[in-house]
Amino acid sequence: MGNYKPPKMLCRDCDLILPEGLLPDEPITCSNGCGTDETNLYAEKLGVNPSVLLGVNIEDACAIHDWMYLSHEKIPEIKASEEHRKYCDELLLTNINQILDHHGKDSFAFTRWIRQGFAWIYYGIVRQFGKSAYWGEKKP
Repeated sequence: MGNYKPPKMLCRDCDLILPEGLLPDEPITCSNGCGTDETNLYAEKLGVNPSVLLGVNIEDACAIHDWMYLSHEKIPEIKASEEHRKYCDELLLTNINQILDHHGKDSFAFTRWIRQGFAWIYYGIVRQFGKSAYWGEKKP
């Protein structure tokens, strides 16, 4: 079986924002979790799980983001562009914050504030290093 992952079903209680074309009950089969194969190698060496942000699993936000990065290949109305990539990345940040808000209701304010800061760092890393994942073989 190797690296088989079952389709990802999204958290119903997290108020995640779905892009047009993705249905709430649609399983996401294209997600490899958070990060690319390359960044996951670095994360593994550092002992970090990119799917967990200070104790909160953000994999649902990553699954939506993966779906969006591939949507321009599946949906003819969506054209691949840096504007579309930025929209995908901004929605990733929004959904990470939705998950953090949902799971952090009982956390101390300081903990929530630190997690929000790490969400922005995560977003910055995706903006900086996500171009190859978005464009794949067809570079702009």
